[in-house]
Amino acid sequence: MAGRGITDFDPAALVCLRTSARLSQPALAALARAYGARIGPTHICLYEQGRRRPQLSTVRALAAALGIEVSALLKAEASEDVVRLRLAAGLTQREVAVLLGIAASRWSRVERGRSRLEDGLIPKAAHVLGTRVPRLRRALKSARTGLSSRRPAASPGENTVTAVSPAA
Repeated sequence: MAGRGITDFDPAALVCLRTSARLSQPALAALARAYGARIGPTHICLYEQGRRRPQLSTVRALAAALGIEVSALLKAEASEDVVRLRLAAGLTQREVAVLLGIAASRWSRVERGRSRLEDGLIPKAAHVLGTRVPRLRRALKSARTGLSSRRPAASPGENTVTAVSPAA
């Protein structure tokens, strides 16, 4: 699957929801355009085939056109993930940051586990993300612990420079 769009987008869910709504690909594209998406029938086809991933704004428009929540178009996953919570709420990083009164770059670091969210902001963040505080705390902890598992410590000698003497 190529493209920069939402990696958790579920092509099969789009097919199922579109066909259950008795909409053709051109009809869904037209409805989504009414909600601000800049797509045509070809885009719908590519999304359904998994050959292209839609951006969040497009997923929002598709969800509105189908009369469903954004989360219905995401792959079901049991893991706790701050990014998934945000996407399920249909929000961008910037929107969450504005609602919390913090910088977007700060929220990005929180999602990646590189910064902690103050305890006083956690209930507000849970409300903004449409989840419960314990679930958000698990997701935040997972982001922080996931960071350490994604970046293993260097083994001895791994980051050292070896001097090479010129051959005589």
